[in-house]
Amino acid sequence: MAQAYVPSGRNISGASEFFDRLAQADLPVPMRTLIRESLTVLLEDDGETTKPDTASFVALLRFLRQHPDLPPPSIGVTSAGYFLAGWQDATLRFTLEFMRAGHVRRVRVEDAGDGKKRVSSELTFIEQITLPERIPLNVVC
Repeated sequence: MAQAYVPSGRNISGASEFFDRLAQADLPVPMRTLIRESLTVLLEDDGETTKPDTASFVALLRFLRQHPDLPPPSIGVTSAGYFLAGWQDATLRFTLEFMRAGHVRRVRVEDAGDGKKRVSSELTFIEQITLPERIPLNVVC
């Protein structure tokens, strides 16, 4: 069973399953390391933590295994417990929300100049995700 340091000393119930699944995932080491660090924070029991959805995490890992060339994403969890993977820089934010039954919400926000943003969002299946022509490296300027 994989373990992680948690600042409060308390993980939410079932947290070890997420660390175990990550440890078994065939991901590049830098990506696995960054996801593990994010999980350490996301799975800390601070009294307000929503238990993340295991199926959502499995879908996230599956997607990342299918795209080993992607830079490591920032990871988050929605109030419904779904995992988010995001990439962002000064002009583009691209996020994927891994929902139930293989559904993924894809959101792209791009700087259109003059303070305007171009936003596109779609609900699709994990197999049908279209990636932007470039993926930001999570360097917020």
